[in-house]
Amino acid sequence: WDVDALLLTHWHSDHIMGHADLSTRARHTARRIPPHCHPDSYAQVYSGQGDTIAEHFDFVPNGDGVPFRIGTFTFTPYRTDHNGRPGCMSYVCVEERTGVKMVFAWDIDLPGRKPPEMDRSNLDAFQREDFRAADLLIIESNTWQVSEYVLAGEDRRTGHTNFLAGWQYVQACKPRTLGITHLSGHEDEVAPDQHGYGWPDRRWIQEARAHAANDPIDGRRVHVHEFYQGM
Repeated sequence: WDVDALLLTHWHSDHIMGHADLSTRARHTARRIPPHCHPDSYAQVYSGQGDTIAEHFDFVPNGDGVPFRIGTFTFTPYRTDHNGRPGCMSYVCVEERTGVKMVFAWDIDLPGRKPPEMDRSNLDAFQREDFRAADLLIIESNTWQVSEYVLAGEDRRTGHTNFLAGWQYVQACKPRTLGITHLSGHEDEVAPDQHGYGWPDRRWIQEARAHAANDPIDGRRVHVHEFYQGM
């Protein structure tokens, strides 16, 4: 396989665990790989790694709303909130030869949440013209409807959106196809009375497709597919 660049949405381990393998490959091939991400994410990913990882990557910082190119693809990153954690980005991607537009939004909080350090909510970002009429929107569905839960007697935010609230992102983007990830969310597993408790992935997709059929956007049904975690 051949890799032109890395596109990191944020620095959590379940989204970057393959970068060490790429570093090993780069060391043996003498090819440096540019990671595109928010500067805060870069600091988290590569801090303390020293020569074992960082020396094999040419970091490219992403400015909020500033487009960049990788081959025939143009990416425009926008900072989005993931429970106030620094350096989380969503990306609008357009393939220049075909005009196909894709929006990647892994691990984002509820649509209306606006943390103090940000000048907009996630939904504000998704309502930009850049996001509209996407051919593909990939977004998480960590739970079906739970946004906060009680664990060991403590109220705790999820830092993720749920499918029903996240449908607002779909309404804003108006995509042809919706890809959902983070299925069978953890929080529903501690709330047996909640819709979504214990669902296998197939049930999630069935329910999501039924919801899309019952709530067409601009008179058109959005096609729903499953995307696996790891971006």
